[in-house]
Amino acid sequence: MKKKTAKRLMYFSIIMAHKLKKARKNHGSGDTKGKDKRGHSEKRDKLKPLKITAPAVIDLYRPSNHTELMEFIGKLRSAAASQQGAFICFRHTVIITAAGGLMLLAETDRLVKHFGAHRLQASYPKISTDKFGKKNQTAESILNKIGFYSLIGQSTRNVHQAQNVRCWEAVSDTRAEGAIAGKLLEKIDSSVDSQRKRKLYKGCIEALSNACEHAYLDVRKDGLQIEDKRWWMFIAV
Repeated sequence: MKKKTAKRLMYFSIIMAHKLKKARKNHGSGDTKGKDKRGHSEKRDKLKPLKITAPAVIDLYRPSNHTELMEFIGKLRSAAASQQGAFICFRHTVIITAAGGLMLLAETDRLVKHFGAHRLQASYPKISTDKFGKKNQTAESILNKIGFYSLIGQSTRNVHQAQNVRCWEAVSDTRAEGAIAGKLLEKIDSSVDSQRKRKLYKGCIEALSNACEHAYLDVRKDGLQIEDKRWWMFIAV
């Protein structure tokens, strides 16, 4: 009886010693799969991006729209500068004018160049339907056309491109050279005669020169201390 008890005690001791050794090994090496240096779950600790809701009308022409868009841009800058980054919600956006689209593209491009595309994410505008059952995808087709989603490294959806959006062209650079304006004007519909194109060319060159010579005299006072000498231009007929 005593022999059986002794064997059981020895067997129990061997099992406990094995478990203790295994526990010390795991504790010492640290099972780091899916965890950070503090042992916290990476999935749990990953910061969620700050949600920034875009205006229903992205526009600069009307004073009320201008105020709303610039408030949104200010929030976007702050969120992009944070460790969390920004998630732009376009759910309510239905109208994007040329001036508003250009402002959105330029500011986003500026933030991506400085902080990286990983700091920005975005949803897609909600597809609305009129009383005749026709889908309205204009806002999304504009964002696709100006290269917004490509800029932040996000895929685009296959949506119908509105007729008034097909002629939109965007360009950005730091120089004021005729070749840049000429290349942009080549993309204009052939229905525009050469005389009108010459007038547009002259206007483009003047705008580029003004941007290069007068737009960046001082660092912008937006708190980001970003030095970016680029200009952005839309052209459409």
